[in-house]
Amino acid sequence: MMDVREPFRSKAWYALETLLRPLGLVPEESAAGGIWYGPEPPGEDGWLYLKMDPGTPDDITTSFRGQKPAVWTGGAERIPVPYSGGLDDQGDLIASAFYWLAGCDYRANRSRDQYGRVTGGGSLLEEWGWADGAPVDEYSRILGGLLRKAGLAGDFHRLPWSLCPTFDIDYLRKWRPGIIYRELIQYGLLGRGPSPRGRRLARSSWEIIAPGPDPYRAALRRILDELSRRDVRGSFFFKAGATSAHDVGYSLNGRFLRKSLGDIARAGHDVGLHPSFHAYNHPGYLARERKRLEEAMDRPLAAVRSHYLRWDDPATPRAFRGEGFDLDSTLGFPDRTGFRNGTCRPFMIWDHEAGAPSGVWEMPLALMESSLFNREGLDLEGALKRTRVLADTVRRHGGVLIALWHNVLWDEPDFLGWGEHLLATLDLASETGGSIGSLSQVFASRTLGQSGQPL
Repeated sequence: MMDVREPFRSKAWYALETLLRPLGLVPEESAAGGIWYGPEPPGEDGWLYLKMDPGTPDDITTSFRGQKPAVWTGGAERIPVPYSGGLDDQGDLIASAFYWLAGCDYRANRSRDQYGRVTGGGSLLEEWGWADGAPVDEYSRILGGLLRKAGLAGDFHRLPWSLCPTFDIDYLRKWRPGIIYRELIQYGLLGRGPSPRGRRLARSSWEIIAPGPDPYRAALRRILDELSRRDVRGSFFFKAGATSAHDVGYSLNGRFLRKSLGDIARAGHDVGLHPSFHAYNHPGYLARERKRLEEAMDRPLAAVRSHYLRWDDPATPRAFRGEGFDLDSTLGFPDRTGFRNGTCRPFMIWDHEAGAPSGVWEMPLALMESSLFNREGLDLEGALKRTRVLADTVRRHGGVLIALWHNVLWDEPDFLGWGEHLLATLDLASETGGSIGSLSQVFASRTLGQSGQPL
């Protein structure tokens, strides 16, 4: 029973659905007992009362600074402030869950990088020390305990955790004109590279004059071999257009890529679209690129992920939905690991302008190898330690660890340890009881009954 008026009612219902889903429950309106959510408790027995605090227009400021329990603000945005107390103390779990799930944190003027991307360093997760945690999933755990204590539910079955290895294919060749200029001039002659000038120039010159197999093509083939050896599936995101200098275009009709796409399809891996730099909020570019890749594959695409993780709320999910994509995996931080929307489970993206779910499911991106090694400056040991911490969070909640690698792996002079990180992460999942699968495979395996709602 929701004793809540609009505009809060639809938001609260969305948050409650998401909190109940991992418990194997689906909310239905009832007058016979269950969960009661509202500003005042019910006048009869048989209810688990979850207090709603309607708040005031000023609460969003005081709550951020004082870390008070979550409230629904009456301001123009009408968004809640997350509950930050001890997890055994009950704040407004519904308002708090909506705050994270609906991306209210990065709508509230949080920090951006030069590409307009939300950064983990400026998030409330970082500020409150939850950078490796999943607060929404903690709220769900608390709610399950309250339901058991109230005698409204028994023990809940927790799913084993899953790893989704995903791969963004940004390039098909290493030795392109821009890279040759960088290696020979900037790194070799000018000495601006990460290794000594003479050694860098000698290595680059030899690789250009007497090249072996292109390392980026070799990496794509080895990724397929490693997945095949373990008999697991992954998700591959290919580009089908270039709209910026940040894109490196490639033909979908070349012999190497045609063979690779065929092998990927036969092995049962996902193929998804990796929209170009400006396509993330441009329906025209997006439609053209989707059509190109679907024609090359001769089958529908499984998912989508924006290049550079670019995102415009609500234009991006609306554009994706308009092109028939209902599964995305863009929402992660570009500068660090973590669960940007506070959960390691699939969730429906919220459309703030429509005041309703968008129809696009999110498989939340938790880590990217370039963030670990480049942005955070970790070595292999540090990257694996951070990966294990995230895996522990996911395992605790029976969630999904979605990891991103690029086909630059095993190019050791430039990407030291990146390939080993992939192999060690796959082994970590196998050794700790986690299943490994593609985004669409894991999403489908977590459906709840006939509702189509993923756990």
